[in-house]
Amino acid sequence: MAGFVTPATPGVSLDRPAWAASPQVLVQRFTLKQYFDVIVQPGLTFSYSPEEGYSGLLSGKTAVLILARGGTYVPSAETGRLDMQRPYLELILGFIGVADIRTVLVQPTQLGTEQTAQEAIRRAIAEARSIAEELRA
Repeated sequence: MAGFVTPATPGVSLDRPAWAASPQVLVQRFTLKQYFDVIVQPGLTFSYSPEEGYSGLLSGKTAVLILARGGTYVPSAETGRLDMQRPYLELILGFIGVADIRTVLVQPTQLGTEQTAQEAIRRAIAEARSIAEELRA
């Protein structure tokens, strides 16, 4: 997972697996929440004033999310409501001011054949490389 984030940090990269039906889901959610509890701090990544409310301090930053999933979560489909990964991360990043969020989805990795999973991985690697090249420019 990413390191510490401050307004001086050029960007942030988060990589998270989705363990929906596993005991690891408790560990995953706890460690991710703990990470956000550390970085989402007034005066560090957001500010508050009674006149303007909350304001993220990381404007102009880019975040890259690399999200692995066993299934496929399509926002317009029934499974989209089950996606607890991407919306949560986008909400927190948006709260601290990150508007440019690039997402690489590695899905499906468990449904289908081994070939299906390998193709998902190949697509994700190509997309991640493309994003990296774009951000380097």
